[in-house]
Amino acid sequence: MDRFRSFFRLCLATAIVATAAHAQSAPMFTVTRLGNLGGSTTLQPYALNDSGLIVGYGNSSAQTSVHAFSYNGSFADLGTLGGTQSRALGVNSAGTVVGWSHLTGSTDYHAFAFAGGTMTDLGTLGGTLSQANDINSSGIIVGTSGTGTTTHGFRYANGTMTDLGTLLGPTGVSYANAINSSGLIAGRSNASHTADHAVIWSSGTMLDLGSLSGASGLSEAQGINDLGWVAGNSTFGAGNVAQRHAFLYANGTMTDLGSLGGNSWATDVNNAGQVVGYSYLANGYTMHPFFYDYAASAMIDLTAVADFASAGFNLAYGLGQAWDINEAGQIIGWGITTQFTYEAFLLTPLVAPTPLTSVPEPSTCAALAGVLALGAAAWRRRLA
Repeated sequence: MDRFRSFFRLCLATAIVATAAHAQSAPMFTVTRLGNLGGSTTLQPYALNDSGLIVGYGNSSAQTSVHAFSYNGSFADLGTLGGTQSRALGVNSAGTVVGWSHLTGSTDYHAFAFAGGTMTDLGTLGGTLSQANDINSSGIIVGTSGTGTTTHGFRYANGTMTDLGTLLGPTGVSYANAINSSGLIAGRSNASHTADHAVIWSSGTMLDLGSLSGASGLSEAQGINDLGWVAGNSTFGAGNVAQRHAFLYANGTMTDLGSLGGNSWATDVNNAGQVVGYSYLANGYTMHPFFYDYAASAMIDLTAVADFASAGFNLAYGLGQAWDINEAGQIIGWGITTQFTYEAFLLTPLVAPTPLTSVPEPSTCAALAGVLALGAAAWRRRLA
């Protein structure tokens, strides 16, 4: 019975997504404009945890430099490692924040972990630069560091930074961008001297995920959920490498998620199979955030299902990007306001997502979703 209820809840959510995708008007999210750091002109969120703690970077009216911040109802400046700038790029369930910061009197920057009011320098793999991109619930940190000769992804645990290697050996390049609760790491590495591919690191082994355009194509993984599903972007088709589409890699298959008319990039995926990212429209210059539901197989322009205008965002100039989604279905991103400042938004879903503890076939949910959506449409016509 519990499995049936979970499945029905998933399909009900799918029906709502399908109906919204068709109507492009039914609200799915409420919008909260987060404001800024004391009159800042730039504020970019990068990550949020399941409690809704948001981290990113921005400047205040008193600062010409940009600092890492956290937001939990109010903003907190996390400071630096002594230098002028810092960025917060990830946060875990315990509220530990990771990112990078300039060092005292230097433009060199190092990865940091911020916890209990203290910012800790994580060091490097031998080079002068490093940055931490994500941290999981066990406190394992992943990121990228110079080695002295090239750039490699790293895993940091128990005070030790470990080189993750590359698909091409010591002389190759790799980037570790995300880690899930079981320790699977997603990122990219050069698969040849001309092509970078999305990869997963698992127990010291690298898996090349390929691309949407074959071995010669380019791809990058940006997010990974606890099922091992990966969200990212890839070149597609033949020819122009500048053409990019968001992808979802699940069960051994990389799926092209399409776009809102132009190029698209996926930035994260949660345990309900919900993907977020951003896409250019067909005009090639207006950018909107998107939401993609695995079960419904539908990409939705978030400006069509959330009232950004009432929150003070300027849709005429595009809305920018969605960067992260948590297990409650909350989404963070940034956009241009009517005051022409860059500010953060938080979207909260009207229907909470259901984690995919077992994976339904998209067609199964889609069929039931179709029935439910037709019923909903008929009900709305009766009310009209």
